[in-house]
Amino acid sequence: MAVNNADQVEVPEVIVPDIPVIIPEDTIENIQERSDGTYVVTYNGYPFHATELVTPEVYKKVLEKVKGGAPVTEYAEREIPRPSPVEDAQNEIVRRRAIADYAIAPLQDAVDIDDATALEVAALKAWKKYRVALSRVHEQDGYPESIGWPVAP
Repeated sequence: MAVNNADQVEVPEVIVPDIPVIIPEDTIENIQERSDGTYVVTYNGYPFHATELVTPEVYKKVLEKVKGGAPVTEYAEREIPRPSPVEDAQNEIVRRRAIADYAIAPLQDAVDIDDATALEVAALKAWKKYRVALSRVHEQDGYPESIGWPVAP
């Protein structure tokens, strides 16, 4: 046992067994080539995007595997599903409604505490009319493909 003179505490000696440390080679599997010349692979068990500019070390290893005859498949780009016209319209209504709600809140507060100017009362009425018009957008002919959006004050 070694003695730590600062605190007079005995510190046990650590015995390290004579075991060789083996660092495994990088594992590159499931090589898929993208249309831009980069690769999507499984690298050490995890998905990895190997590119020449961003990850040149891994990219080089992938190329070596490919040149060595490793199977390469074409990467199937995921298509992002496009929202339906109804979803698009509803999202736009929600976006516009949030703007109206944000504008209405302080104006309504001023009215509620009898501190609104005539201009604020008029603005509140205009924003509320706009918000009502938004709530009726779905009643328009041609909805949701053709929408005549109300104009914000």
